[in-house]
Amino acid sequence: MPAKRIAVVTDSTSDLHDLKKDGNIYIVPLYIIIGDKKYRDGEDLSLKDFYKILAEGRVMPKTSQPSPEDFKRCYKKFLSEGYDEIISLHISSKLSGTANSAGIAKKELGAGNIHVFDTRLTTKALGSLVLRISEFVKTESDIKVIGSKTESIISGTKIYFTVNSLLHLERGGRIGKTALLIGSLLNIKPVLTLTEGEILPVTRARGQKNLIDILV
Repeated sequence: MPAKRIAVVTDSTSDLHDLKKDGNIYIVPLYIIIGDKKYRDGEDLSLKDFYKILAEGRVMPKTSQPSPEDFKRCYKKFLSEGYDEIISLHISSKLSGTANSAGIAKKELGAGNIHVFDTRLTTKALGSLVLRISEFVKTESDIKVIGSKTESIISGTKIYFTVNSLLHLERGGRIGKTALLIGSLLNIKPVLTLTEGEILPVTRARGQKNLIDILV
């Protein structure tokens, strides 16, 4: 067993909502803004309700990172419970300011035992990293070794994905109406990747079978 108690903090983009109160893992939620209402991701708004709102198309949801105060409350909780170190693993800084908020909280607390990582990942890839590190720290307490292990997992993780509908890319301003029309008529789907924390195109696929073949 390690000589230190080590907590692992992440954010709600890790898609680990069910593990919120599981042992040494804690999830700080991002915010989803719909019109004049603000929800904590995974807490105040279910995925089912979110996609229902998205499908109705009344208002395009926006997101906002947690505040430094949100992270300070989380960090203080673990420190008050006697944890010696905190590993804080977050969504790519090129997609969100979450890691920056965590860094500000660490600085304001003046805590050298809080270690913030911009993982350059998100969603289940981030969640997988969190789960692996939470298990690793149960038998390893050397922060340098933990940091090296974390970076090794990040470097070895690749993300490829597609979207079921081009509509939300158009609504979010990522593609134009012409691309939406042509892509929808020809059943063309983009294959995307996350490289060094940034979403980049890989290729395009026409039809579900081709899409699956390319992803495989």
